[in-house]
Amino acid sequence: MVVMALILFIHNLGEYVLRKNLKQNKRSIPNQLGKNTNNPSLRWAFEQLRDVRVVTLKFKNDWVREIKGITKAAKTVIEMFGSDAMRIYGYS
Repeated sequence: MVVMALILFIHNLGEYVLRKNLKQNKRSIPNQLGKNTNNPSLRWAFEQLRDVRVVTLKFKNDWVREIKGITKAAKTVIEMFGSDAMRIYGYS
C-alpha cells in the first residue's frame, strides 16, 4: 500500500508541476481533439514524448548523440519540466 501511495503522490506532483508551469508561462499543448489546453493530464503530456528517440552513432572514432522526433508539443512539455529535463533532451 505504501508503494502505491508513493507512486500516486509522484504522479500527482508531476501533473501539478506541469500544469502550474504551463499556466505561469502562458503556454499550452494540443489535447486529443487538437484544441490547446494548459490543463493536460500527465499521461497525455507523456504521450507527446512517445516518438522521441535518442540516436547514437560512431563517426570517425567519435560518438555522436542526437535526439530525433521532438515535436512542438513535446518541446513544450520538456521545457515545462525545467532545466534538468531540457539538458537530458539536448537543450541548453
